[in-house]
Amino acid sequence: MRTSFHPNQFTLFTSDKPHITENAVVDMVYHYEMLEAMGLADSGTINIHVGGAYGNKEAALERFYENIKQLPEHVFKRMTLENDDKTYTTEETLVLCEKLGIPLAFDYHHEYANPSAVSWEELLPRVYETWRGIGIIPKVHISSPISEKKLRHHADYVDLQFLTEFLKVVVGLGQDVDFMIEAKRKDEAALQLVEDVAAIRGVKRIGGATVEW
Repeated sequence: MRTSFHPNQFTLFTSDKPHITENAVVDMVYHYEMLEAMGLADSGTINIHVGGAYGNKEAALERFYENIKQLPEHVFKRMTLENDDKTYTTEETLVLCEKLGIPLAFDYHHEYANPSAVSWEELLPRVYETWRGIGIIPKVHISSPISEKKLRHHADYVDLQFLTEFLKVVVGLGQDVDFMIEAKRKDEAALQLVEDVAAIRGVKRIGGATVEW
């Protein structure tokens, strides 16, 4: 089991309002101190989204570059960024991560809802590369939509058919990956997905929530 925190949507670094950045720093420090108190400051991560675009992505990203400098270095070193389902695509988030040396927590469902100009298959090796500096296995978020009409909403369980293409690409790249399952049924969904994946020919279940493919 690995631990990470996901501060709320108000913790962002793209705002032009100084007090929002100040509050974001306070919140990030708080989450770091929680990791530290749990003895996980060297292995846990704090994951956030890039933030709002405010009608001008380029200007918002420039503010991110400047505002993130206010984070204490030890907190900055434990943060990750996640592509979102509406505003910043995987490609846009990845460019930011590569420039700043931040791992990217790739969300496959978000990529599906908000696709990049470049295919995720092409971007995935670069995503993995962002994790090398932190020295832990890349983490990927997986879930599936309730329906095409509710594309951004997480279903109770994770639909294996929705994931099949992604899983085959992951296996082909030969990189160990940890999956964080974002489904309404939480642990039940995780255990069900492990059973579903383990039933695929060539997959071996080697632990309660671990498979080898």
